[in-house]
Amino acid sequence: MDHDITIALQQLSRMRGMNAMYHRQFFSDVRFTTVTLLALFVAGAAVDPWIFLAVPFVALLGAMSTAFDASYLIFSRQFATRLEQFINVRTGSDVLSPDDRAERIATTIQQMAYRFSTGQWQMGARFARSSIAMVVSSTSTAPT
Repeated sequence: MDHDITIALQQLSRMRGMNAMYHRQFFSDVRFTTVTLLALFVAGAAVDPWIFLAVPFVALLGAMSTAFDASYLIFSRQFATRLEQFINVRTGSDVLSPDDRAERIATTIQQMAYRFSTGQWQMGARFARSSIAMVVSSTSTAPT
């Protein structure tokens, strides 16, 4: 086996492990933040109203930690996809091919996010509706 492919397969394994670990961490952070906020609401209502002052800080901390986890989730998935494409090209097969429909939906979402961030949202909204409809309709039938 080609040395570059071996290295790419090892890196792909690490990226998939990283993806799984950050999924677990993301949902752990969501659970922790939710339980903590609920406890603060109960304590604020039952014990002392001043406890409500801690709610925004805990909410911001939870948002920050889940955003951090989500950024690594996005990175690991995109990097794994590129590694899969590299391995497919080098081996001449489509064994590690990502789901085509999922890839098209992800591309559409990335284009929508770009248009929203650059102030082109109205044009982006029309584009999104037509693109998502096209992706769904083109993949609604089973491949033959």
